[in-house]
Amino acid sequence: MGKRERNGDRREIRADKADVRQDRRELRQDIRNGDTAAAAKERADIRADRKDLKSDHHDLRSDRRDLRHDRRDVHTDRRDIRHDKRDLHHDRKDLRGDRREDRRDLREVRYDKRKAHSKK
Repeated sequence: MGKRERNGDRREIRADKADVRQDRRELRQDIRNGDTAAAAKERADIRADRKDLKSDHHDLRSDRRDLRHDRRDVHTDRRDIRHDKRDLHHDRKDLRGDRREDRRDLREVRYDKRKAHSKK
């Protein structure tokens, strides 16, 4: 959902509000003229326009909510990647240290073997 689509939704909402205002004007005019059939039709139009307006508002809110969740998801994904990189770095350092210790132990064993062999 981009900014352009949200602006389109806002435009639809403004148009629906204008339709409701126009239908109210026509309803008042029909009531003044005593035309009850036309007034009933205008009432139905107003109800339909309000329903459209409500659904457009709902769509806009859900789009905003989705966008907010998407931003939050991107943020948490980036954080997780950052933490994974850090953990990988620490694992590599630990592995390097383990290898050093293994080499040191191996050197000591070799040294001890040489020392024991030379004493014989």
